[in-house]
Amino acid sequence: MSAVSSWQWSFDDDVAFWTRAGISQVGLSLRKCDDVGLDRAVARVVDAGLRVSNFVECGSDPKRWRAAADVL
Repeated sequence: MSAVSSWQWSFDDDVAFWTRAGISQVGLSLRKCDDVGLDRAVARVVDAGLRVSNFVECGSDPKRWRAAADVL
């Protein structure tokens, strides 16, 4: 399930829903991860036993793609 499908929810709302719904493979929003802090987001994903298939929302400005790739 992609975090884009719940774009108005917070990162914590996404993880809570995925856990309740038994969803184990997800696409994360880099924006939402940044909102809570990347280290906290990684810890929450690991603790929830989620498998990450992709990241989205890395921005539409090609000048920023290298920085987004470095974060990933």
